[in-house]
Amino acid sequence: MRILLFYETFTSDWTTPAYHFVRGIATELLARGHDVQLFEPRDGGSRPGDCQLCSEEAPDLADAYPMLTRQRYELHALNLTAMLAGADLVIVHESNDPRLIRQIARHRAVAGHYRLLLHDTNHRSITEPARLAELDLRPFDGVLTAGDAITHLYLERGWARHAWTLPFAADVRVFYPRHHATMPPGTAALSEIVPVTDVPDGDVVWVGNYGDEQRGNALDEFLAAPVRRLGARAAVYGAGYPDAVIARLAGAGIEYRGWVDNCEVPDVFAQFKVTVHLPRAPYLTSLPGVPPMRLFEAMACGIPLVSARWQDAGGLATPGEHFLVAEDGDEMTAHLEALLQRPGTRRHLALSGLRAIHGAHSCAHRVDRLLAIMQDIAAQPEPVAERVRLASAM
Repeated sequence: MRILLFYETFTSDWTTPAYHFVRGIATELLARGHDVQLFEPRDGGSRPGDCQLCSEEAPDLADAYPMLTRQRYELHALNLTAMLAGADLVIVHESNDPRLIRQIARHRAVAGHYRLLLHDTNHRSITEPARLAELDLRPFDGVLTAGDAITHLYLERGWARHAWTLPFAADVRVFYPRHHATMPPGTAALSEIVPVTDVPDGDVVWVGNYGDEQRGNALDEFLAAPVRRLGARAAVYGAGYPDAVIARLAGAGIEYRGWVDNCEVPDVFAQFKVTVHLPRAPYLTSLPGVPPMRLFEAMACGIPLVSARWQDAGGLATPGEHFLVAEDGDEMTAHLEALLQRPGTRRHLALSGLRAIHGAHSCAHRVDRLLAIMQDIAAQPEPVAERVRLASAM
């Protein structure tokens, strides 16, 4: 198939972790022989001033994703007829400029020779519903979402005729245990990566951008306080941390190490015994069952993970088996203490999470799901009369 992907950016990890996922999906499609074209606006991807992100010239991105190339466009100069010629599938991320989404929808209503899907990996369906309601998605075959809660919203509110859940997953070509020196990225059998050596210098690490004050509160309760009580060696990586928060972390004995590119996160995980995750507020309240991207990536790297209060209502991974959940700071302290003091417990939890990824949550599994969705769409073709009506209306 000729598959065209329109996203806000493929290189910046600042705007949303979803782009880690999309890079893995695109690489897997290319590896299976599909013709995949990546399009992003020339000014795509907001970039914080206090960090240096991967760019097209960065050797680490080229090394991590050697199969990916992208094309940049100017919205005012788009030639969609040429860009979409011969396309079988077009996927447009909802964070794109609404003008782009409208132009592609109009082209589809008139041309109609390819399948068209919107990809929603954000929480704006909850936090900014008016933005989604303004989009005319009638020319789209449907919507791909990151979780069942978002899928149900699109259907219940009539924003789309069809919607399918395509959860995040780990790109195992990039995210794999660095402890095993002979493991080829994304290709080794699980039996080859089980015997990891457990000799990292650090104890606890958190990788994530600051975000907002809600995450600041979580940092205090679920990271700073437990680390201080345990006297653990800990570090934080990410962008957007205010000086006052950095000072509070330092007071707890936690070193703030700034931004780290996503390509380098597996190497960071390899330096620590345990990682924690602090979900953003929408994933705690309005979007249960939407698994954070970092959860899958940590499990794929073979590091035990303890998440602050979060419930996997979608059943994608099992708390207590693949990762641990702490409802408050005391429980986080207890989990971290047990994992730091018991290497066998760490290995068991890490291996369980690793098996979960290789069994059901790699980008290869999600590509299988995407291709199955394409078959579902083909089995329910849009009536010609509806196509004509949309084309005339637009």
